[in-house]
Amino acid sequence: MQEKQTGTAYFKHQARRLSELEDYRTECISRGKKPQRYVIEKVIALSKLEFENFSFDLLMPRQFIADNIPLMTVDANNFWHCLLVVQKGNEDIGILVECRKKQAPTYTALYKKQEFKLAEQAENGGAI
Repeated sequence: MQEKQTGTAYFKHQARRLSELEDYRTECISRGKKPQRYVIEKVIALSKLEFENFSFDLLMPRQFIADNIPLMTVDANNFWHCLLVVQKGNEDIGILVECRKKQAPTYTALYKKQEFKLAEQAENGGAI
């Protein structure tokens, strides 16, 4: 069984667009805010058009979110169990989604694969 991917990110409550998540992340870093720890429970790969539509309107109800609500929670160790939504063929940037009661994301965060690799490399003493 493959180990689930973990990391840290800045989750924003009811962000409307991917660009808002990018701005929020930059603001959090500049203010020294501590990021939340997450576990990716499932990756959802959308077509280019579906991903663009999702990233421009994050508050719109989505069936793929409703279908996976049982996977999303915050556990006793304060890990956010979430979905990673990416564009097929371009998994370097995505949107982490945490939602427990409705079809639209409650909390979202920017995901950058390169940053995950750098964090993993630091944890492993410089080797990936």
